[in-house]
Amino acid sequence: MRTTAHNQVLGGIPCTIPNRTDEVETGSPHWYVSYNNRDTAEYGSDTTALVLGQMECFFVLNGDHREGLKACIASGDFGTPALVRCLAYLREHVGELNLKSDPFV
Repeated sequence: MRTTAHNQVLGGIPCTIPNRTDEVETGSPHWYVSYNNRDTAEYGSDTTALVLGQMECFFVLNGDHREGLKACIASGDFGTPALVRCLAYLREHVGELNLKSDPFV
C-alpha cells in the first residue's frame, strides 16, 4: 500500500488527510497500479490508476480494473513489456477515464 496525503478543511480547521490506496504489484519501481475506493466523493466513484514515475503521471479509470490490469501484468507476452500491455488496456478503456485523470492520447 502506498500512502500520500491531501489537504482538507474540516470545521474551519485545515487538516492533512492520508490517502490510502491498494497497490497491485508490477515488479517495477518505475510504475504501479493503484485501486482507490476511499475517495469516491472526490473522484465520483472508486478508481483504478496507472501511475508512472514518482507520481508524475496518473491515468485514472473509473471503477475497479485491478483484475484486467493484473492479467496484463501476468500475461508474459514475449517481447512486450508489462507496462506496454497495461497502456494497451488503458487505450481499450479510454471511455472510462476519470475527469481527474491526466490526458491519455
